[in-house]
Amino acid sequence: MLRPLFLAIGIASAGALLPRPARAQAIDPFALPAEKIVLPNGLTIVLAPDPHAHLASVEVSYHAGAADDPDGLRGLAHMVEHLVAAQTKHIPDVARALEAIGGCRMNAVTSLDVTNFFESVPPERLANALWIESDRMGHAAEAVTDERIGAQAKILANEDRDRNLDAALGAVGSFTLHELFPGWHPYAVAEGAGDIDRIHASDVLAFLHTWYLPSNATLVIAGAFDRDATAALVTRDFAGLPSTASPPRPELPDTTPAGAWLAVKAATAQDRIIFSWRTPAYGSREDAALDLAATALAGAGNDLLTPLLGFWLGLGLDLERVRALPGLLAKVGREDVLRVANTYLPDRALRVVFLGEDRWLDPSPLRVGRLERLDLSR
Repeated sequence: MLRPLFLAIGIASAGALLPRPARAQAIDPFALPAEKIVLPNGLTIVLAPDPHAHLASVEVSYHAGAADDPDGLRGLAHMVEHLVAAQTKHIPDVARALEAIGGCRMNAVTSLDVTNFFESVPPERLANALWIESDRMGHAAEAVTDERIGAQAKILANEDRDRNLDAALGAVGSFTLHELFPGWHPYAVAEGAGDIDRIHASDVLAFLHTWYLPSNATLVIAGAFDRDATAALVTRDFAGLPSTASPPRPELPDTTPAGAWLAVKAATAQDRIIFSWRTPAYGSREDAALDLAATALAGAGNDLLTPLLGFWLGLGLDLERVRALPGLLAKVGREDVLRVANTYLPDRALRVVFLGEDRWLDPSPLRVGRLERLDLSR
């Protein structure tokens, strides 16, 4: 009865005497090749082969998102994402089709300015993945029906409950954007199901024909693939898709929000304070400088502020970039949001204070902006 134990110990002891394999040499991602190609129909292709990778990753980004929802149809961009991700004219179940070719890490995400579809597949199945993405780009509209919209509306409502209503701090993104941007700004959108019950097939088709076009999309292929063979596949599957130019977005006037405090009563385990303020547009030189500063101050491996605040002041610090994602094509007037949690920085910022259910914040020491109280504990 003791033999398995002795055997396990013997194997462990013998393993300890074996020479350790040499540590893999670190890979410099900036040394890897990347190539940009623009097809005649306007589709931008980025090829980034990596000889060290074992999978090929595909991502298609359409430069449209929640900020492009028409008035009265909030949630339309998210609805379109769900419909396109699920089915096309020639593929009744896209998820199953990707799983059948060994697809993994597949999903779709709608942000303010971009909608992304992505997956990773074995290199020998890259041709299948590219064909699936080309069918999404060219033939998703032909699978749109009011019946499918009704089914997806229930899924979107469940997502809203899970992310925004049931989560302790789920609503923070929504009211932060409403405070940072005026009501007419395309970023002053609220999280949640929105107007999904009012969306019809004609609305989805109008959105697809306006924004889901090759000229308004970027296809990125990275990882294990042959450059020449993949370029030929992309030309075969995507070059023939028709395209027109998407309409220009209006230039937005510059506005600067005043400093404000929001005291929020929420079901949280501990108090939390978050600072947010508007910063230059994503992709600008100033945005890059802020990225560098955030990484230097509180990024992984470069954490300068957390030990200082944690040891001396008893505060934790979480410095992060919350991207509005205007995409690779800079849009005039569009901005980023820089958020700092659990610390104190200068004025001209929106401060959101989360407090336990049993007490409210005493406003006397704040002395800046207005104080608004929200109750999220119910």
